Amino acid sequence: MIYHLFKSKTAKYAWKSIAVFMLFTLVQSIMLIYLAFPEQTVVIVGLYAACFIASIRISLTFARIRVAELFTKETALYPIKYFLGGWIILLIVNALALWIIGSENYLTSQPNQESINLLMDNVFYLIFPLTVFVAPIVEELIFREWLPNFFRNIGQAVNKTSRLPEIIGFFTGSFLFTLMHAPTGLQGWITYGGLSLILLGIRLKYTVKASIMMHFYYNTFSILLYLFIGGM
Repeated sequence: MIYHLFKSKTAKYAWKSIAVFMLFTLVQSIMLIYLAFPEQTVVIVGLYAACFIASIRISLTFARIRVAELFTKETALYPIKYFLGGWIILLIVNALALWIIGSENYLTSQPNQESINLLMDNVFYLIFPLTVFVAPIVEELIFREWLPNFFRNIGQAVNKTSRLPEIIGFFTGSFLFTLMHAPTGLQGWITYGGLSLILLGIRLKYTVKASIMMHFYYNTFSILLYLFIGGM
């Protein structure tokens, strides 16, 4: 078991996740540094751009995914109907919860969204590419590809026929994805948890490339919606 955790091919999923997450965190940190030292625009933005490109390139290379593979009908078009169907169900659940509990107890501000809105107002040209391009790739690969594969391989070291470890890996990844977005109150858990389950469903029915694209669509739509509402 120790061998599989640290030295086998199984361990590569853990090391890939750690490396990509650290790179993702580095890009976020550089963006925050820019807020503190806006006079160093050229240097910081240049460093940001380099790390931004590296995070995408390294993530896709680790996953052995070519950019063109993300834009096929099977990954970028066919899953849309299932994603929209899941989102409609989530909206209905949110509406029912709001009706039953009441707006005073149900509607709560979400720290994750508030942080994004603040950055949108101050460093739009940095937060936009990070949210739209880097986040979907990094988060889907870590939480809905590499983590489940890590659990699967660890489980196969004990029982080669059981799929339970892989299933646990998928739901663990989805829970960590939800937790990473810092949900507040029942509204936050329903919204982010529901989104996580929708993306998990897309991943299970198609591939991680499809869940990356649906995540890309969602983040892009969310930012455009914010810009539209903010401009009204």
